[in-house]
Amino acid sequence: MNRKYTVGKYLSIIAKMKKAIPDITISTDIIVGYCGETKKQFENTARLMKKVKFDMVYIAKYSPRKGTIAEKMYKDTISWEEKKKRHETLNAILAKTALENNKKMINKPVRVFVETVGDGFFMAKTYNFKNVKIIVKANRDLVGKFIVVKIIKASSWGLTARLMN
Repeated sequence: MNRKYTVGKYLSIIAKMKKAIPDITISTDIIVGYCGETKKQFENTARLMKKVKFDMVYIAKYSPRKGTIAEKMYKDTISWEEKKKRHETLNAILAKTALENNKKMINKPVRVFVETVGDGFFMAKTYNFKNVKIIVKANRDLVGKFIVVKIIKASSWGLTARLMN
């Protein structure tokens, strides 16, 4: 894919970021089944995901795009079934590492920005873009405000919180 860096350089940058900001959220984009991707290359990607412990990964299955270099130079050699299988494998790795990362926030106070209101809850984002569902008993006008909440539960894809007193 014409990358100008090595895996070693990438890991070095990630390590520096995590050292400087221990609770940093790391995300990336990955395309599975890119033209000619071998099983070994895919396994290297899976191993990298486990090592970095991403909070979020946008995983796409490769498909030719008209007018791109890949469409002109390469034949799409990976079956859709194999692309789907690889996507599921990486998504399972992500679910595990994202849950591990999110669990570290349980019982911690976190400042969030409230974005929307639902029936008995608000949806908010942390400064590092994690989704937080805030359970509330009374309907308060919090949308558009920064508030501090206590994280009470973690899942792979978000956090649940209660308002702090």
